[in-house]
Amino acid sequence: MVRHIKLLQYVVLMLYVMVSGLILVLATAPMVAVAAVLFLGPLVFLWQRVDLRTRLIPLVAFLAVLATAVVQLYAYAHGLWYEIAPSNVQVFGAGPIESYIFSVTFILYMIVMYEYFFDDKTSRVRTVYVARIIGLLGIMLAISLGYVYFFAVTVIENAFAVLVAVIGLTLAVMIGWRNFKMRSRILLRAAAFSWAILPVALVCELILLANGIRFFANQQDYIYSIYFFGYLLPLEEIILLLLLPMWVVVVYELLFDDGE
Repeated sequence: MVRHIKLLQYVVLMLYVMVSGLILVLATAPMVAVAAVLFLGPLVFLWQRVDLRTRLIPLVAFLAVLATAVVQLYAYAHGLWYEIAPSNVQVFGAGPIESYIFSVTFILYMIVMYEYFFDDKTSRVRTVYVARIIGLLGIMLAISLGYVYFFAVTVIENAFAVLVAVIGLTLAVMIGWRNFKMRSRILLRAAAFSWAILPVALVCELILLANGIRFFANQQDYIYSIYFFGYLLPLEEIILLLLLPMWVVVVYELLFDDGE
């Protein structure tokens, strides 16, 4: 009975995403409005139905900002994509502040969705691991800043594919921390969640492309591209949309949950 209720709730949520997405495209909504309409309502609704610690919000937000900065700096250096936002406030000179607001809200949305539909609805913050990850991301951010501003002339062929490969590698390393039984369980749940959240990610992608917020301009640098409702979408981006939710789930399980 509970499964049927959750399935119905999931279907209703996806219908909400699709209808809202259509309205946001027709309204040519900016990125912050997209995040507010698509994520905040369901986030508040689901948060009230799971037992997550409130201090999770600033920790996740801080980690999301660091991770977004690393990816945005790399994307900026290699022209993987371009984003336009009304504020013109650039973080580290490589990506509008709206991108960081969007990332933080989307990641919190993913965590609550995962807990409600796929996990036990509770969390447990592991302070030691959080400190280590923050330190690691801080080092990566410093390296990224140095690379962008001092060594950006270095050309990496298939830079988008390299980014996807690195994210996949870090995912494999993190999963490798656990024993085989835990590893298999986390990986299967993360993969199932990745496909469940894919419709939301694709709707977001379509809105950003249709509203002129994001552009994939360097077609020759992508392994393969398709036209998604008339807009250029690299194959690497589609793979990234599947990998990132898995990455979020694994990091969340290792840092903020029981790892099982």
